[in-house]
Amino acid sequence: MRLSVLIKILTWTLILILVTIFAFLFTLLFVPPIQREVVVPDVTGKDFASASDILAKHKLKIKKTSRFSREVPIGNVIAQNPSPGRRAKGGREVEVIVCEQKGDVVVPDLRGLTLSSAKEILFRSGAIEGKGGLRTGYLAYVYLPATEKGKIIAQSPLPGTEVVRGTPVSLLISQGHWSKSFLMPKLVGMKLEDTLQKIKELGLVINQVKEIHKEGAPKGIIIDQSPPDGCWVRASDKVDLVVSKRTDLVVPKDKKESKEPKPKGAERIHLKLVRFKVPEGFYYKQVRMVVTDDSGKREMYNQKEAPGRTIETLVSITGRAKISIYVDGELVEEGNL
Repeated sequence: MRLSVLIKILTWTLILILVTIFAFLFTLLFVPPIQREVVVPDVTGKDFASASDILAKHKLKIKKTSRFSREVPIGNVIAQNPSPGRRAKGGREVEVIVCEQKGDVVVPDLRGLTLSSAKEILFRSGAIEGKGGLRTGYLAYVYLPATEKGKIIAQSPLPGTEVVRGTPVSLLISQGHWSKSFLMPKLVGMKLEDTLQKIKELGLVINQVKEIHKEGAPKGIIIDQSPPDGCWVRASDKVDLVVSKRTDLVVPKDKKESKEPKPKGAERIHLKLVRFKVPEGFYYKQVRMVVTDDSGKREMYNQKEAPGRTIETLVSITGRAKISIYVDGELVEEGNL
């Protein structure tokens, strides 16, 4: 009797020990330790080795980046993030900027440029034997109505800073005026003239208008659109349209079947989208557009417009065509369509 009780006690004791060991191992392997907050020490002005030791004593990791500075000796810390005195959890990385040898590349001024232009300039800055000099770093975007969309507002490092080849340059880029998103309306089935007015009212931009002949479709009717209706879009988004080709633009396959005479140059008539940005200024300007093509010379646009506004209009042209644009009676632009 006593023996059976003793066996039960030993069995339960062994089970309890095994459960305790299992719980300890599980906690050790799978439960992350609770990191206490520490005060970030000041390592600016220290050499990199000393800064590493100081941060390690505070249970913090170190991340190194480099640039040149005339105010700090080579190999010493110029700045740090988080800044001294801030509280951080143990194990967090502290980024330190260490002064390296004098830079061999001067950072160009990229403000006011587009991202594509900036990338090209950075690549050429200090390039040797086909290898780029500088590169783009972090890209951040912000809505700023005062700056044109896509233009660079600020950069880091600043223009004129001497850096080593390969240094990344971070850029802040304007998103232009903030606009709410809305559902793209259905344009298919609408007349071209009504569609253009609708797109203008919504603040969208015509990107391309393509004409095709569709059997049974009335002339000048939208038969396809992109983005399709129901998609979320914003003002200034681009729209592509497909329009049913006008019947008077179709060349009959069998000339004998065509009883009416074909208009001169009808097989070469097509639509062309014309864009023109009104020059900046303080007052409204009279904008006049004149088209000269195989069918003659005619005025296609004549209105007062606000400075800086982009005009978009479709014009039907025959054969080779030339456009002349006048602002307040003065010829400012001329070219082939």
